[in-house]
Amino acid sequence: MAVGCKKNGGPCDLEKFVDWIKQTVKSKPRGDDGEILNDQPKMFKPDFKKVNWAEIGDGASFNQDKFDSAMKAAQFEGNVLSDRVFTSKLDSFDKSMSQAEDIILRAQEQLKSKGISDEANLRYKALQNALEIHANARRWDTAKFVVNGFKEWAEDPSRNYKVEVGEEIWHPPALPYNKIDAEKTVKTNKLEGDKVAEVMSWVTEHNKAGAAQRHLGPIKRADEIVKNLAAACKK
Repeated sequence: MAVGCKKNGGPCDLEKFVDWIKQTVKSKPRGDDGEILNDQPKMFKPDFKKVNWAEIGDGASFNQDKFDSAMKAAQFEGNVLSDRVFTSKLDSFDKSMSQAEDIILRAQEQLKSKGISDEANLRYKALQNALEIHANARRWDTAKFVVNGFKEWAEDPSRNYKVEVGEEIWHPPALPYNKIDAEKTVKTNKLEGDKVAEVMSWVTEHNKAGAAQRHLGPIKRADEIVKNLAAACKK
């Protein structure tokens, strides 16, 4: 992944990586909660020159909050150049993560053979945390996609349903989110027959479509790798 990151020599550390994959985009500004602040598109051109990378840390010293605030100040919205992340042979999250997992496991064995297993485990835990954050961010995005779409559909004047959601789900540092409570929505609106089936069908189908469908595979793969890394750490 990101093979061009090392074109000028030296390691592809966090600083070089984000600078290599960054993408200049024009989009609507969002707040800390991910919601669009206004409809006036703004040009986001990431600039990492003023980022204090030493303060952000690395491995066990990595500070997620400081990273988040630094990326916001640098106008990095998470938009990346896919062709700089993936190569032609590793053109998907699953293929890339499978190879990355293999490399990580072999690297851990080398570190252990040199008698520095503590360092190996510290970096492994950092990798586990990063993958869990990644999966939870995708869960948040999936939930927002489905809930917002359902509200638009259900609150249409032709239906005018009151939408019910479940309890807040929060896996820091990813943002909190809610899922649609389809059964409670049906009861609250006293729906019957075909209208019940229509609500249930909408929720089921949209949890497998669009943004939700794109996130499902990577979430499962990230969870698998986290479990494999946890098992390797215990060896």
